[in-house]
Amino acid sequence: LFLLTILVFIVLIGSAICSGVEAALLTVNPVRIHELAARSNPLKRAKLLAKLRQRLGRTLTVLVITNNGFNIFGSLMLGGFAAFVFEQRGINGISLPIFSIGLTLLVILFGEILPKSIGSRFAIEVSLASAPILHMLGLVMRPLLLLLERLLPVITAEDEVSTDEEEIRQLARLGSQQGQIEADEAAMISKVFQLNDLTARELMTP
Repeated sequence: LFLLTILVFIVLIGSAICSGVEAALLTVNPVRIHELAARSNPLKRAKLLAKLRQRLGRTLTVLVITNNGFNIFGSLMLGGFAAFVFEQRGINGISLPIFSIGLTLLVILFGEILPKSIGSRFAIEVSLASAPILHMLGLVMRPLLLLLERLLPVITAEDEVSTDEEEIRQLARLGSQQGQIEADEAAMISKVFQLNDLTARELMTP
């Protein structure tokens, strides 16, 4: 029973880490990552994260494979081991269904919902911390990833950092509302785009 409890904790921790990192990678601001990686003396993790975020399809594939390894394979192994333990203890009857329901609830709450909330809230910190591990997992799974990319070419698509005038206006407006930049600075950014759209005739005085 002690070994079964330890294995349950291992599955839950593995599932929680994968879910939290996945949520962080999907919610982290790509512009922020680009800014950290483009500094004169950037962190090695920031450069790794920028590279991983650029090939987001491949990075998410690594996470999905690892997460399902814990959730599906781990749960199946736990179920088989729990059946063996309960049979040895003479408590196999209703114990296995109760264990299965309890494990499912634990995985949903502590392996999915809670870690994804934490990963979304601390997206940049979680992403930076997980970048070296994701890079290493990508190297280990490279043969499998190359095979999957041939079968599913969409995985190879690169995620470029891009923006437009309307998005910059909205970011400036949000920054002003949250007190990150001054209101007159946000107005100035918006008016720069308006000025660029004007013609000489519209600026002339009769």
